[in-house]
Amino acid sequence: MENASKALLMAGGVLIGILVIGALVLMVNQLGNYQKQNVGSEQERQLAQFNQDFTRFTDQNIKGIDIVTLVNKVIDHNKRSGSVNSLNYDIKITLTIDVIGFAAKYGTSGESKMFGDINKFTINSSNPQNNPLSKKIVYYTDLENTYGLDNLRKLSANYNSVFGDNPTKTIKDIIGKEDSRITKDLVEEYREYSEFKTSVFKSEGSPTYTNGQVSGLAFKFVK
Repeated sequence: MENASKALLMAGGVLIGILVIGALVLMVNQLGNYQKQNVGSEQERQLAQFNQDFTRFTDQNIKGIDIVTLVNKVIDHNKRSGSVNSLNYDIKITLTIDVIGFAAKYGTSGESKMFGDINKFTINSSNPQNNPLSKKIVYYTDLENTYGLDNLRKLSANYNSVFGDNPTKTIKDIIGKEDSRITKDLVEEYREYSEFKTSVFKSEGSPTYTNGQVSGLAFKFVK
């Protein structure tokens, strides 16, 4: 009788041990699944945020200054490589900017000093910083740093008063000092860039994606 009781106690102990081990295994599996779900959710969040940083420009008409921002963002992305969490920097972004009609409206005598005879620009992985539009943006940014953004804005706004057929003011009258480096051509060109920054563009078609990651955007000049 005593031996039978001991056997039952041993069997009970083994059963309890099996139940405890089973519970631990189940808990570890559930914890692993929870962590995987968290990692998956975080990766999805990162990818969604990345796409939104670019596709938010397609939600409505945007200004040329937004195009400048977008060009810089695409260049920054295309210069990178490899993967970080859910983001694959080897998936490059192609950005197309159609400027047909801009020269007729804002160019000098119907010709664009900013764009020349180019009507469409493409920024992609093969020309991240060497495409004509990117070079122009860098050029105008350098002008702003050299002569002062406020000074260039004032001269652009008072272009006819200073550089028109019957000028009534001098450069000094507008910016408070003489600067022989500032020429009519320079102000004409920057004046066009000022118009570009405030002109309106719209998204052309829907963004394209590669493996769920945005890879193509297109915009067209409106007014």
